[in-house]
Amino acid sequence: MFLRRSIFALVFLVVCAPVRGDVVANRDFKVLRSVPRSDSPGKIEVIEYFSYGCPHCFDLHPLIIEWSAKLAKDVVFRRVAVSIGHRSWAELARAYYTLEGTGNLARLDDALFDAVHKERLRLTDKSSISEWVGKQGIDAGEFAAAYSGFSVNTKVSGAEQTALNDRVNALPTVVVAGKFAVLGRTHEDTLRIADELIAKARAELAQR
Repeated sequence: MFLRRSIFALVFLVVCAPVRGDVVANRDFKVLRSVPRSDSPGKIEVIEYFSYGCPHCFDLHPLIIEWSAKLAKDVVFRRVAVSIGHRSWAELARAYYTLEGTGNLARLDDALFDAVHKERLRLTDKSSISEWVGKQGIDAGEFAAAYSGFSVNTKVSGAEQTALNDRVNALPTVVVAGKFAVLGRTHEDTLRIADELIAKARAELAQR
């Protein structure tokens, strides 16, 4: 009798347990546009909008880098540094594109996050950021010149416009296929939903 009751209770719990199922619009993601962007033709593009100054981006960073390394070959992962109106974040976005353009991003990416959030350094302008870069063994003069150069100016303005187009008003924001903005409750939830949206985007591409 006890065994039968236990089995019944177990079945009851399984049947009545909430089932999340597929991702749901306005709960797990919001639709940005009916027609996806085609920045990466034939690929599913995933963008992480972030800032070195954002504490939530700092927490997500190691998780999303590990996650992105395991993405399928039909997925392109791209990070876009933006300010969403914060002056100091605009300077840090400029630092990101300068490091990228000078070939020093891989070397100082994690270090810049740590400098802001662990060391609590005030890296808020060209002078303070260039000085910090120089202490990392990189030519500060070369960095400063690139920091104010045409290429970096173009990347900064392009990134801000892309974020505006994707209606980004908080960081970090993950956008899949130029169409779906993830609404995760935790960082782990964000990456889980992103995986499901990648599958959704892949299925939509297959139907074309």
